[in-house]
Amino acid sequence: MNRARRHPLAWALLGLGLLVAVVSAYHGGRAALADAFTLKARWQIGQWRDGEDLPAEIEKWRNARDDLQQALALTPDNPQLYDDLGFLYALRAYRALAVPDLARPLLQQALTYYRQASLRRPMSPHTWANIALARHYLGESGPELWQAFDLAMAYGQNEPAVQTGLAEIGLARWGTLSPERKAALRAAHARALPTLQKQLVAIARRHGVADYP
Repeated sequence: MNRARRHPLAWALLGLGLLVAVVSAYHGGRAALADAFTLKARWQIGQWRDGEDLPAEIEKWRNARDDLQQALALTPDNPQLYDDLGFLYALRAYRALAVPDLARPLLQQALTYYRQASLRRPMSPHTWANIALARHYLGESGPELWQAFDLAMAYGQNEPAVQTGLAEIGLARWGTLSPERKAALRAAHARALPTLQKQLVAIARRHGVADYP
C-alpha cells in the first residue's frame, strides 16, 4: 500500500517548525555559554558594587573585562553586559579622578557602554544615573547629562544607589541647579529611609550646601 503523500503546506509547516527549533537552540546555547563565561566576572563585579575587595586589582579587573567582552561577542544584545562593562571602566575612572588625563578616556569608554545599555534597556534608572555621573565627572553640563539625570529620577525614585548618584551631581551643582531639580532632590530625600537620608545630608555637607534638604 502506497503511503499517503504529505500536503505541501504540511511540509512547509514542518520545515518552519524545525527552523524555529534550530534557531532557538542556537541562541539558547549562545546565551548559556555567555552565562558560563561571565559567572566569575558577575560575582566579582557584585563584590565591587557592594564596596568589597576595593581598590580593584588590575589583574582581576582585566579578567572581568575580558570575560564580559567574550560573552558580548556571543550575545551582543544583552544590556547587562554593556552595563557591567560600563561599570568596570567607571570604577577605574573614579579611582583616577585626580589625574584627568587618565580618567577622561576611561569615562568616555564607560559612557560608550552605558549608552549601549540604555538603548537596550531604556527604563533602567541605574544606567541613566551612571550616564549622568560620567558626564558630571567629565565636567560637562550639556543636554545628555540633564536628560539622563531626569530619566534616572523618574524611573528610580526609590532606588538608593540612584538617589545617591543624583545627589552627588545635583548638590555639586546646587548653585546653578534648576528649581525643579532641587525640588526633585528634596522630594527624594523626604521619601528616603533614615539611613539614606544621612548619606544624602553627608553629600550636601561635603559640597558645602547649607540649604538642603
